[in-house]
Amino acid sequence: AHDKRDFRFAQKYNIPLKFVISSDGKKIDPKDFEEAFTDDGILFDSGNFSGQNNREALPKMADWLERYRRPPSPFRTPQGDCLCESLKGH
Repeated sequence: AHDKRDFRFAQKYNIPLKFVISSDGKKIDPKDFEEAFTDDGILFDSGNFSGQNNREALPKMADWLERYRRPPSPFRTPQGDCLCESLKGH
């Protein structure tokens, strides 16, 4: 709900909206807005990033996404143990 085009599209097709940025970090309801909230502000309902300025949190979010979006390696167990040595000779 922080992009004008996305906001209009969601309204047109009755897609639920969710804000995660407000001027003071307090939760706001998209039903109270006729347009997207596009200003910079403070994050809320954003896990560990809540309470942070949205611009300052962006690189931290990018780092978090980079760390957690990688698919698991087929050569590692769920505990993180490397299977490379045990695969030699197979």
